[in-house]
Amino acid sequence: MPEVEYEERRSVPRYKARLPCSVLSATGATILTHTETLSLKAIALTIALNPIYGADPSKVGMDVVLKVALPGGYVRLSGTLLRLEQANAIENLFVFRIEGANEVDRRLYNEHLDSLAVSE
Repeated sequence: MPEVEYEERRSVPRYKARLPCSVLSATGATILTHTETLSLKAIALTIALNPIYGADPSKVGMDVVLKVALPGGYVRLSGTLLRLEQANAIENLFVFRIEGANEVDRRLYNEHLDSLAVSE
């Protein structure tokens, strides 16, 4: 990975947050999972390798729609895959760059991040 991308990835704070999340994959399948970390620019989440409850990483795709269950309601964010690695023996870690959201969803997401920053 080029140095510039590494620096950009670290340019905003990340917060550990385990929130329910669904991923609408490139194949049209919806995968239920949870987030690991959140930032203004990206969301990291794990997806099980189990064929029934998880997904083959090659089938998730580069562009996805994420639906995250925040305490104040659901938000929909579009994302592009930045990084994929095996997290452990049963899960893969996916990191998606946040590419878009409607104005209300983006505001709710940013407000949630602000609340995490205060509690840290």
